[in-house]
Amino acid sequence: MRIGDAEVEVRAGDYIALPAGPTHAHQTINDSDAPLRYLCISTMLPTDISVYSDSQKIGVFAGAAPGGAKAARFLDGFYRQGEQVDYWDGEDIGEAE
Repeated sequence: MRIGDAEVEVRAGDYIALPAGPTHAHQTINDSDAPLRYLCISTMLPTDISVYSDSQKIGVFAGAAPGGAKAARFLDGFYRQGEQVDYWDGEDIGEAE
């Protein structure tokens, strides 16, 4: 398991708790010839933003969490970081009188 900059060996029966935040970015790596089976438990909050630091992407889900019902989502997608726009970009705010 890669957690931040550290690699931690995981064995059968181990558990890992992963708090949110960039210092806890994580990746599961199976470097053996055997199948890897694991159970993942999530809060499944209906609004979720994931940061993929290796590929500089963000994942956005609203209405249903990544493992939830896709039909309940009203927003989802993956976007490159750094393509930020101003709050008023594209808004028709008109002229104040």
